[in-house]
Amino acid sequence: MGSFNMSCFASQQTIAPGDLCRVLPIVQKSSYEDILVSKGNQKHAVLGHTHSTCYYDSFWSPIGNFIAAKYDDYGCIELQLDEMARHYLVGLFNEIRQRGWSTEQGDNEHHDLGFDFATFLANEAPGMVPVLDGAESTNGWLHGTQDAEFALCWDYIWKVAQKHRLFMSDYKGRPRVFDFALIHEDAYAELVETESQGTDWDGMPLQPEAVLRAALGSARTLAGERVAKMDSGLPDMGGWFMGDRIREKLSRADGVGHSIGGPTSSLVSQLCEACWKKELSDVEFIDRCLPLLKDRYALAGLTRLNLRITPAVSAGQDYDNSEGRAYAKFVEKVSSAVTRGRLLEMYGEFKPYSMQVATPARVDAVVAFVPECDAAIENVSTLAADGTLTMNFDCTLELEDLQEILQEEFEDGELMSQSLTVRQQAA
Repeated sequence: MGSFNMSCFASQQTIAPGDLCRVLPIVQKSSYEDILVSKGNQKHAVLGHTHSTCYYDSFWSPIGNFIAAKYDDYGCIELQLDEMARHYLVGLFNEIRQRGWSTEQGDNEHHDLGFDFATFLANEAPGMVPVLDGAESTNGWLHGTQDAEFALCWDYIWKVAQKHRLFMSDYKGRPRVFDFALIHEDAYAELVETESQGTDWDGMPLQPEAVLRAALGSARTLAGERVAKMDSGLPDMGGWFMGDRIREKLSRADGVGHSIGGPTSSLVSQLCEACWKKELSDVEFIDRCLPLLKDRYALAGLTRLNLRITPAVSAGQDYDNSEGRAYAKFVEKVSSAVTRGRLLEMYGEFKPYSMQVATPARVDAVVAFVPECDAAIENVSTLAADGTLTMNFDCTLELEDLQEILQEEFEDGELMSQSLTVRQQAA
């Protein structure tokens, strides 16, 4: 098999060897109930491909979090193991232990791969078993003592998943396809950055550190109030109360309100318990929770852009991102045409205009005001020559209506309206 790259599911840009990326474990969605179908004498109970087409998880649900990685050619991924990634992997491996199905080896030993995680652990990575069981004596895994076996387990799961032969139970115990989504690190970062801008409905900043600082303060206050009401003989549940509030904040951060997964929920509980007992400072708590919140922001960004999580796919030998750039150009041209079509449908035909303006700021003011007049303006350009500034643009307003608006809304509108003319277009 020749060398090949992968494609970022969010941006359709190529992920080539050496590129940083993130891997997201996913499980295929389905209809809630079996659907009975028949053809002649044949009858079957089948599942629909989803029960809802809304949001980022319409067809594939995340299992856990985005795991930092680097692409290593031939469809292989090199994990970037740090403490958080190891937490994520322990959660993922336990999910597979509990919900994963065994797959029988098929006729083709290279493609029809079998899968039996319990047997693999026993034979190839026995040191991972006590780690996954949570034995306190194995806590060195957080700092790299088990990285070789982490890699072995990952490679085993990844290879079978890439052959589409790995299955995990849904909430009804039915086997559904398990796979991985792949996103370029730059796309992930842009989604997070976009969701980090501005403020929420209450005017609070959405910058991740600020969100976590406010959430921690609120969670600690709530926990203190509830603990004070408890009988003195009961165990201190302050950490649990804090975790409940932080989990709620993280759940809402994806823009949909989907609950956080089991592995992430457990990690939040650990962090909140340690923070409540002052074993973890506020700064350390925020630093440890930042990746969790950023993952939720990335999911929120997908929904904002009406994107759906999809399994990893190859991109051929596209080492200069030519496929990615061609896709970006395609989207830009289509978007421009679709947008103009929408405006034509709402406001009618555009007319080409030209007029003299005093400053670039006046250009911006006109562009900002025209939509308030139930009209559209586009293709704006300026030309400075002989001490004058000419504004060329297309607008759906009639000449007389536009002149009247300029005169009424701008202090120098009389001068602009007098210079306003229908621009001659090139043949």
